[in-house]
Amino acid sequence: MKIFLAFGGQKQVMQCFEELKPQHLLISFAYVKTVNEIQKIFKNYWPQDLLIDSGAFSVWTKGNEINLKNYMLFCKSIQQIVPKSTYVRFVNLDVLPGKFGERPTKQQREDSAQAGWANMIIMRQENLLPIHVFHQHEDFKWLKTMLEFGLDYIGLSPANDSSMKEKKTFLDQCFSITKTNVKTHGFAVTSHNQVLNYPFYSVDSSSWAAGAIYARTPTFKDGRIKMYAYKDKKVLSEFLANTKKEEGLMTNYVKHYKEGIRAFMQLEAFANQVWEKRGIKHNDN
Repeated sequence: MKIFLAFGGQKQVMQCFEELKPQHLLISFAYVKTVNEIQKIFKNYWPQDLLIDSGAFSVWTKGNEINLKNYMLFCKSIQQIVPKSTYVRFVNLDVLPGKFGERPTKQQREDSAQAGWANMIIMRQENLLPIHVFHQHEDFKWLKTMLEFGLDYIGLSPANDSSMKEKKTFLDQCFSITKTNVKTHGFAVTSHNQVLNYPFYSVDSSSWAAGAIYARTPTFKDGRIKMYAYKDKKVLSEFLANTKKEEGLMTNYVKHYKEGIRAFMQLEAFANQVWEKRGIKHNDN
């Protein structure tokens, strides 16, 4: 299992990556829009695997859309600069149903699934071989269609506003269909139960950065990620104060970024040990 660390291209983050060398990184077109930015970000360090996400969800929450042509041009530009030692894949440009904050209708979900499928076909025609995504609440006929079409790598996206029980029901049904016959990527899926109960080929998360952003540091213990929160108001106020005062050096940010990166690298190693004992080993691209 590969755990992709999602990030927005921040300089301080890349300094941590260069030191600790996590092998699987995810970056979004919603935050980085030019190949020149990519070259600056990865000037000194390229990971083994780079996953490019369209960022459609982030943009949709703001009432905007991503242009497919622009996204494909971005992806093609990246293909030209990525070193041979880095394997790059692109996530299909999703089409989200309805408006953010409103519960979409069944027809809106169907329309968005059809539009997303159309984008996937166009990207394949441009030799980008995107990872198409099946979303919770879409008709399961779309997941079956993905398998029948012969996609080699598909994404599974539990709904952000669903309970853990609802997400479990969704993933249970997904894997009852996919089994281990196709590579699967879990979007924002790194909880203990999800990582150890489902044979994902890869997953991603931005939770590794929570320590720097929310003063809740991820730590790896007893086979799972636990968030250490600064409950002491004095310690918390000092954390926030130092972060603001040392904006140039970002001392606290760097410290907690590193702690989060190490924790998720440990989780990845542990999850792979568990799945190898169960007879499932992913060691290819």
